Amino acid sequence: MDVLCLDKTGTLTQNKLSVIDEIPFSEYKKEEVILFAVLASDESSKDLIDHAVIEHSKIMNLDTSSYKIISFIPFDPSSKKTESKVEYNNEQFRVVKGAPQVIISLCNFSDEKQKLDINDRLADLSAKGFRVLAVAVSGEKDFDNLKFVGLLALADPLRPDSKSIVEEIKKFGIKVKILTGDNIEIAKEITKQVSSGSKIIRMTDLDGLSESEQMEIIEDCDGFAEIYPEDKYKIVKLLQSKGHIVGMTGDGVSDSPALKQSEVGIAVSNSTNVAKTSASIVLTQPGLSEIADAIITSRQIFQRMLTWVINKQPKSFYLMEFYSLDF
Repeated sequence: MDVLCLDKTGTLTQNKLSVIDEIPFSEYKKEEVILFAVLASDESSKDLIDHAVIEHSKIMNLDTSSYKIISFIPFDPSSKKTESKVEYNNEQFRVVKGAPQVIISLCNFSDEKQKLDINDRLADLSAKGFRVLAVAVSGEKDFDNLKFVGLLALADPLRPDSKSIVEEIKKFGIKVKILTGDNIEIAKEITKQVSSGSKIIRMTDLDGLSESEQMEIIEDCDGFAEIYPEDKYKIVKLLQSKGHIVGMTGDGVSDSPALKQSEVGIAVSNSTNVAKTSASIVLTQPGLSEIADAIITSRQIFQRMLTWVINKQPKSFYLMEFYSLDF
């Protein structure tokens, strides 16, 4: 393996999200940002973001008992949002929560300056390494007319050993590339913290380029931001086309094609059964330490096998020559 593609969430980070701040816009208040975010969350799901939002609402003692969830659409990696239809005082409205770039594109802005203010605040939070969610709500019955409510800043701190292990893996001659669905500013901050490089691209940056141009850019970059699960498979294929032996980490069902395609598919400790079946290696502990251990052990095994073959060949040749002599 000479290239290792690492998922950010849960591999480099602790995957323990907590809400740090609420940033309201227009006439909304901080409490309303959390309130609408809770209404677009499902406590029974295993979604870490939903749990972080709900736990924060409990700390704030928000009462949502008068709101009734009519329908709920859980998070989908392709849409990057959750949404629900809510009833309050016999009136219904729609609430959407998800990736800021997605929610912003769904909202109607009467003032273009507000959109610029949101993007400026988003860039500031992302540059500090926060994961950011956006929340929007529709008018009563007018479900398509979404109004931007605010942003939620969440912290998912790095594992204490992430930087040292990434540096150790790089010493083995392996190029480390960071993959994340978060925006490019967060990706740059994370790669800076783990010292994996600063050349970050979006997969949309490759649109319109030839396959050879895409291969050159992907080979040269240090990470990918705002990616979708299907992008991981494309990244593996393009790297393999350049002659690289690729390792890829993953944990979900949607990661299984990339794990199966890569020469070294690595399912992290909390992976789904589908991901574990598709992978070559299944980690039993969170973090990167077992990946470094696997690299060291596999190279020791390879060296021992190579030494045995080199030693065996001349001895076999010597015996063949010896038995061919006519005494």
